[in-house]
Formats: sequence, C-alpha cells, structure tokens
Amino acid sequence: MKIFITGATGLLGKYTTKILLQQGHQLTASARPQSKIYQHDPQNEINWVEADLLDINTLVEKLSGHDLVIHCAAMVSFDKREKEQIFQTNVEGTANLINAALLASVEKFIHVSSIAAVGRNTSGEPVNESNKWQESSLNTVYAESKYLAELEAWRGSEEGLKVNIINPSVILGIGELEKSSSQLFDYVKQEQKFYPAGTISYVDVRDVAEAISRLTSADTWGQRYIISAGETTYKDFFARIANHLGKKAPSIPVSNMMISMALLIFRIKSLLTGKPSLVTKETAMLSQLNVYFDNSKSKSALGLKYRDLNESLQWICEEIKER
Repeated sequence: MKIFITGATGLLGKYTTKILLQQGHQLTASARPQSKIYQHDPQNEINWVEADLLDINTLVEKLSGHDLVIHCAAMVSFDKREKEQIFQTNVEGTANLINAALLASVEKFIHVSSIAAVGRNTSGEPVNESNKWQESSLNTVYAESKYLAELEAWRGSEEGLKVNIINPSVILGIGELEKSSSQLFDYVKQEQKFYPAGTISYVDVRDVAEAISRLTSADTWGQRYIISAGETTYKDFFARIANHLGKKAPSIPVSNMMISMALLIFRIKSLLTGKPSLVTKETAMLSQLNVYFDNSKSKSALGLKYRDLNESLQWICEEIKER
C-alpha cells in the first residue's frame, strides 16, 4: 500500500513509520525543510517531501497516487496566546489535507485526534466513543482545535473518504524532555514537590503506533477509537517515575487554593524563558479531576493488548538515564 504520513518526525510518527515499513508499505512523509530527517530514517527507506499543510496545491500534487493518508501532525500547546497558530495548524491544516486527499482521489484517511476531543464525564462513568463534545470552561485551546479538526475529518467522510479516527490519551514515549508528555518526566527528574489530586490517562507510543498500523487494513471505516491503556493518580504516576529514576517523588498534593499561585509561577517562568507553559488554568483544573476512559472498543475491534504502565515507564526512564 502507498501511504502518505504527516508528522513522521514526531514521537508518534517515528514509531508508526517503523511498523509500517516492517509491514512492507511504501511510505511518503512530509517534513519541514529544517527537519533532520536522517535521524528518523537512517536507512533512507522513506520518500521525504516538503509539503506545508497550508499549501493545498502542493498537498494535492504530493498525495497523488497514494492509497491512504495518516495524519499525525499537530501543534500541541495549551497556551491561549498561541491560539491562532494552534487553530491554523490543527484545524485549517486538517481541512486542507482532507480537501487535498479528495482532490487527489485518495481512498482512505486515518486521523490522529486526541482524547481531549472526546469530551469528559466527571460523574465517574467511563467515557466512551459515543460521548459528545460539550462546551466547557475546562476545554483547552488544544482540545477545541482537535475537536474542530475531527469535524473536518468527518466532513471528508461525508464527501467520500473512508475515514477512521483514533483518540489517544497522554502518549508516553522517549522524546525531547521539553516537549509534551516528556515534560512530566522532566518534572519528576527535577524533584519537584507537588502533585495534582486527579488522575492521568496514559498509553505507550508503541501501542498507538500499533493501533494505526492495524487500521491501515481495517474492514470497517467511519469509526473512532479511544486508545488508552488506563488511568492512575498523578501521585502514583510520579512516584513510579521517581522510583525508576532514583529521584524523590512529589509528596505534597495541590489543593484548589494553591492553583492560582502555581499558575502565577508558571506564567512568570513562561515570560522569562519565552516558552509556552504546560500549566494553564484549564490544564491545572483538569489535573484535579478523576476522569476514566473506556478502551474496550479498541481491544475488541482492533485486538489491542496494551502495555503495562511499569513497562512503559521503565523503558522511558532507562533512556533518560542513559542520556
């Protein structure tokens, strides 16, 4: 099968392309001019092309002749100051890719969304794929962008594309420590003292890549799948990481009253470093909640067997220690 993949130089894209190459697929991957693609494809097995998600004419040209598009690329940020760029990349970029796939007569499209776009249920009942998005003050700009991007994917389905969507939870993998979920490991590595009171939903990046690979040969389309190994408390999550890294675990629970102070500290740090803050009002409040997700559909329909949390954390922490 001839597959076009976006986001191939990212954490998920790296493991997805590895599996797809092992399965014998022909891969074309989009990359920015400054990307160091040799680090991601040392054997030169992928056809790398420059294709901006905002340049629909180039996208149509590059997608021509492909059977399937896998859309992994996204901008992950929770900073409202970056809302325009987040929406441009995640929403407009997805719309352009959908339109280009239709114009280039691509048959199938796998869209990597986020568990943030599924919606939440704080009543204690597990959230499943039928859960409806709800407007809420807890929704981050990233979550909104991924929800709107899903609507573009479903529009493509209505216009003739075979579309499947996956909604991964927090993806655990070996990446740069200052990016996305890797910041959680860096937080523990620095022996920070505080932990949120809520739960975290997690999944190993290798399991997400496996889910995508299985969907390439799916018989059923027009579906979405929650891809999550489970939940644990932040206290337990951080304690396990600390144990693997030989560090002191965070020991002080964050109360709702402490959130305002924490937000101020992270905001000042963001201003001083020029980097977007991982902690915003929305992410701080969400980290105080206990939300559970139902992964039974992915297990039954895709036959996924999720890795144990300790296996994932040990794998990542060993790499961190080697670095």
